[in-house]
Parts: sequence; C-alpha cells; structure tokens
Amino acid sequence: MCGISGIIGEKASYELITKMTSLLVHRGNDAINHYVDNNIALGHNRLSIIDLNPSSDQPFQSRDFPYIIVFNGEIYNYLEIKIELQQNGYKFRTASDTEVLLYSYIEWGEECLQHLKGMFSFAIWNKIERSLFAARDRFGVKPFYYFYDGKNLIFASEIKAIKSSIKNTEINENVLANYLTYGSYGKVSETFFKGIDQLPAGHFLKFAASKLSIHQWYDFIGNVKAKMHQNKFLKKNEAIERYKLILERSIALRFRADVPIGVALSGGVDSSLLLTLINKRIDANQVKAFSFYTNNSEYDELPWVNKMIKGTKTKLHAVLFTNS
Repeated sequence: MCGISGIIGEKASYELITKMTSLLVHRGNDAINHYVDNNIALGHNRLSIIDLNPSSDQPFQSRDFPYIIVFNGEIYNYLEIKIELQQNGYKFRTASDTEVLLYSYIEWGEECLQHLKGMFSFAIWNKIERSLFAARDRFGVKPFYYFYDGKNLIFASEIKAIKSSIKNTEINENVLANYLTYGSYGKVSETFFKGIDQLPAGHFLKFAASKLSIHQWYDFIGNVKAKMHQNKFLKKNEAIERYKLILERSIALRFRADVPIGVALSGGVDSSLLLTLINKRIDANQVKAFSFYTNNSEYDELPWVNKMIKGTKTKLHAVLFTNS
C-alpha cells in the first residue's frame, strides 16, 4: 500500500502537498517525496515492495521523456511487459514495476491499461503538454478520490488528504442516507462529501486545459458474458484444470516481491484452496499465515484454520482481536 496525492492549479504548493502526504503517512513511510513546479504539485508515500532501492522512489521521472508518475499498487506481470518494452528499445534504470508502468503508458497511451494485470491507481503528468492521465484498476482495489472546482484539480488516495486543501466540505446527506439504508453509495462515483468524487473502478481520467473527462476502460459485465460464451462448451474436468491453472499462475505472479510474503486465512473455501496451492511451491516455508480470533466460539474460525494449517509448511500467526 502506498499513497498518492496531487494538486493541479493555483493552489499547488509545497506547503499543501506536504500536508497531504503527512496525512497519508500510514500508507507508507519508507520514502515520502514531492514534486512541485508551476501550478503542479505531486506527492508520494512509499511502502516498498518491489525494488527497495531509493532510485525507484516516487514521484518518478523519466530521463528521456517529459513524464512524472505517482503510483499506488502492484503490476503483477511487470516482468513480461518489461521484456516487451526492452524489445521495443526502452532502457531501464530500475528494477521496479513503477518504471515499467510509466514506459507502458509512453508506448501504448491509454491502451496500456489492457496490458496490465494488477491492482493500481496512478497519475501521470506530462510536463510539456501540461496534462494529466490517471487510472484505476478493474475492480477498484486501489482508491482514487478527486475534487475539481473549475480552477484546481486535487486528488489523493484518501479523502482526508483532499479535505486538507479545500474549505467548507459538506456532508452529502443523500449518499449517507443511501449507505445507511442499503449499504451502498448509490452512484459509483459519489462519496460522503459534496464535491469530492471517486474515480470508478475500471475507469481513467484525463485533465488538460481546465477540461476534465472520465472514460471507462474495463467492462466487467461484458467481459463475463464474453467468457461465458467462450467457455459454454467446456467440459467439467477441463474447466477444473483451467481454473486451477489460472489460480496457480495468479499465485506465482503475486509472489514477486522483495519483502516477505504473508497470507490471510479464514476457515472458508477460498483461503483453504489458496493455502493448498501455496504449499505446492518450493518456497512455501517462507510464507507466513495470519488469522485473527476473539475468543468468541460463536464467531471465531481459528479451529478450522488450525486444522487447515496442519500438514503444511506454513507457520500460523494467530492475532487476538480486542476492542481496547
């Protein structure tokens, strides 16, 4: 988890962008850096996962192109993309997925999103065109909130960072009432605060010459329908093997990290299956499992977790959850 923040407009200043990053310090404090220029300020709170070298700190600037990126998330297939970009002539100075993401955008523009497997929200500033491109992953795992009043575009990983740069934020009572009644926001772009929106999952944002536009790049329903049509004649055994292969490949991609890896366990089918597949790997003994318990037998799943963990190479860390 990292934190991104930015201000485009007359409010852009070192004072405000450092205030935003200070409010996001819990998202990452391995490195906190800023980029400030004429009417543009970018901030980044880094939690280092891939390439721990300071050369991968953000905001990250390309030496050969007029772009700067702030990025929260992880591009799981960055090594495969990197090979393709190297074949196209790109030279890399880091081992990070951040640099791969930036060059992907330079190479393919908004179509780079179709190449990415991962969870992400990011913003890329073009210093020559003075334009911003920002995007959020397919399912909105990583957050992206923004405020635009016609003069200033302010964005961040969390709403409180945006609120630190604007005045008189009002509660959106309709959204709050809808959430308390139905458990959902209503519109996917809304938040509990008037004027502060969130970029919907599977969408990207463009901002240039004081014009803001939002576009959808991933259609979940359409993709599900296409897959159902594609696999409608698949036999049961074939479907099982294909699903197993997808899971094994997904786990392999997510094991790419320069820090220790952990897995969260419950007593359910999903985490049980993942634990089984992880323990087929030769590095399974390096993975730590975590599960919480409350000493409430009506709620705790720890007995099932303990049964699951027996016979595996994985060490369990049970965490007592209290209200104090």
